Amino acid sequence: MTQEIINKVCKTKKVNKGWFDHVFAYINDNYTKVFITFANLEVVGGSRMFYNKKTITLSVAAIQKREEFEWEYTTQGWERIENIR
Repeated sequence: MTQEIINKVCKTKKVNKGWFDHVFAYINDNYTKVFITFANLEVVGGSRMFYNKKTITLSVAAIQKREEFEWEYTTQGWERIENIR
């Protein structure tokens, strides 16, 4: 996932990415949908917890129709939005 893709998704789905600090995106088992989840990380003591989650669903068929690659919309687990280039 790149910053360009994050900005495009946030603009089309009207999500303010400034409210979130982490993103997690994956393709479901049926290979039909891409789920992109924005969240905030809270660390208290020894526990990590994601809260304030916002999930966006995109269709793999629609992504392919735009002649884009669906794997570009995925992340390797939870990633900080600032670290994505």
